[in-house]
Amino acid sequence: MVTRYPYIWEGGVTVSSNASSHSQHNVSPDPEQSAVSRYHKLTFPCYDGADDPLGWSLKCEQFFRGQQTRAVDWEWLVSFHMTGKAQMWYTVLERDAGRATWDDFSRLCQQRFGPPLSTKHLADLARLPFSSNVEAYLDAFQARLAHSGRLSPYQQAQLFTGGLPDHIRVDVELHDPQDLQQAMRLARAYERRNGSQ
Repeated sequence: MVTRYPYIWEGGVTVSSNASSHSQHNVSPDPEQSAVSRYHKLTFPCYDGADDPLGWSLKCEQFFRGQQTRAVDWEWLVSFHMTGKAQMWYTVLERDAGRATWDDFSRLCQQRFGPPLSTKHLADLARLPFSSNVEAYLDAFQARLAHSGRLSPYQQAQLFTGGLPDHIRVDVELHDPQDLQQAMRLARAYERRNGSQ
């Protein structure tokens, strides 16, 4: 006899319980052979509306893919992990518009709580000012890059390098970095070298 329990939202994680008698039904106890996905103990991220929701929504998507959660349940499940002003916003959204798809929910959440970015994300990225050091520029660049859509690794490196101050940019350009990781590594190295002169 198999007893199935519905999904339980327990301590911030999804849990599925199946109790069965393996000897009576000839069911293999090997989790590799089970058709039921295995749930790992992961902490589900909470969101309070204080920061840019992009990172939070990406982490939610990663959680759901890892737990093999049905896409139609994503929006409903995240609502249990919204607090403060984010929960109040969701309550009004659900009351007025009903349940949204995950894509619509993510877009609306980004519009409400995300940074006030223009619709010209790529232009904003290209004009990003270098204010103090490579690390601060890198943080601001990556935050804008997350909103700018798909760019090739080479385009990312070129945009990043183009915003560096001349005393770092020229040295980085000589290496013609092929991706953002290489451009960042070079920029840090040349900033350190120039700071020690």
